[in-house]
Amino acid sequence: MNFKYAMMAAAISLGFASCSDNEGNVNLPEEVGEETYVQFDLLQDNSSTRALYPEAPAEDVETTINSAAVFMLNSNKVITKVFTFEPYEADGTTKKQNIYKATTGTYYFIAVANVPSAATFALTDLIGKHLDNLNQVINGINASSFGEFVDQASVNKAGKKGNFFMTSGVEMDLNQDYKQIEYTTKELKLATYDQIVADGKLSNPKLNYVTIRIGRGVAKVDTSVGLQDDGTLLHVDAKGLIKPESIEYVVTNNPNAMHFFPNFGGANLFQSPYHTAYPVDETQPTNYWPDLHDATALTYKTPFTKKGGSIISAKGGEYSYAVENTNAEPTYGNATIVSVKAQFNPDKVVLSGATTESDNAAAVGTYDFYRIRNNKLREDYYDNRFFLDANDADDVAKNELGLLDGEYVIEEYKNCYCYYIIPLYDELKEITERYDIVRNHYYELTINKVLACGYSSPGGDIDTEEPDPLDPKKDTYLHVNLVVKDWTRVRQGGPLEPR
Repeated sequence: MNFKYAMMAAAISLGFASCSDNEGNVNLPEEVGEETYVQFDLLQDNSSTRALYPEAPAEDVETTINSAAVFMLNSNKVITKVFTFEPYEADGTTKKQNIYKATTGTYYFIAVANVPSAATFALTDLIGKHLDNLNQVINGINASSFGEFVDQASVNKAGKKGNFFMTSGVEMDLNQDYKQIEYTTKELKLATYDQIVADGKLSNPKLNYVTIRIGRGVAKVDTSVGLQDDGTLLHVDAKGLIKPESIEYVVTNNPNAMHFFPNFGGANLFQSPYHTAYPVDETQPTNYWPDLHDATALTYKTPFTKKGGSIISAKGGEYSYAVENTNAEPTYGNATIVSVKAQFNPDKVVLSGATTESDNAAAVGTYDFYRIRNNKLREDYYDNRFFLDANDADDVAKNELGLLDGEYVIEEYKNCYCYYIIPLYDELKEITERYDIVRNHYYELTINKVLACGYSSPGGDIDTEEPDPLDPKKDTYLHVNLVVKDWTRVRQGGPLEPR
């Protein structure tokens, strides 16, 4: 069902519904309050009352509300009504007063905006659902359909661009753990329709005026190259140099499904649909896109360039967006990872026909080089030499290192390109929650140094296969709070090195 039809259904079906328990719904009691009216507004602000991180202001295109729905919950936190929310009158510019009939009493409110067509259920299906059991799933998300979740091109009648999917966010407790979906509490008092209309026209309306904060239903990723004051990228014992302007990135391993509202499984455990689907060493992860281990599926973007912590406008970059993602056992196949592609120029190379190193005089990107990977080792398994001839590397592996067939691989670095795997994580969180990717969060990744040449392919090597535990030596995970309804910024710095 598309959103327009869902909104029509919501407008028609504003009464209470009685649903069976096996659908996760509860039977609703009759309303007992007196008839009154309620007015709504949706707000994206920078309130940091409970925010753990500073805000990252949203772009105008990320704030447009074209259509929305407000869900009203009774004192038991069960959804009883669904109201349509229209930001403008028919002219597309005049702000509309959203006024609806209700009953007196204390209620809770949550909201969504710009619902994508991938959400095929009717919004009225949520009537009878408890706040802790909002488990509707949007399926079939892929690189193509995700564009509707982060639509920057659509233009409304007011001439404003943007149509980002938005929802109520996530509340966190004092221990910085995610607790439940965030809602607005409001006591509705007795009021006539005319009183509400008059109040709503005031500069500071108060009478049964419900403000619901919402944020983007996706995460935002800002990948940047952090240059030193002299404009160079720091290298530490890297045995070569990365050409900064060659660096590109792509966000990988987005799940193809997400919960409509933030979901806690009825147990105050924040989770996405595949949270327990792919245990370590048991199941090859599927249903993620683009696949980190499929080089043909990856379309790389230009990162921003920073100097002294500020973005250099002379070199434009591209933001990326990511689908909410949590995993009970994060691996290289199911966690959200930034793949970085760059050209590496070794300081020294083994010339064709030789076995010893010479200074490298070739320009980066004008040649291929080869490395010996020792399959017998799980750490430091690369030979330190860079060969210009694959046959020379093979001879050294057999005759000098004494490796047998199957114990090593000769890897090719075409046009000097190498790859780095950077899992998005939040070091302030505990394992495994560090790797959670959460809606309305802004992940700021800055590449600030190079420590070594990367892998020969985006998927890494024998210690970064799909079912392997994610970075078992470091165990860090990305997880932040969603109280601030503008983008919540998470800063992360990291060197370029094989993980």
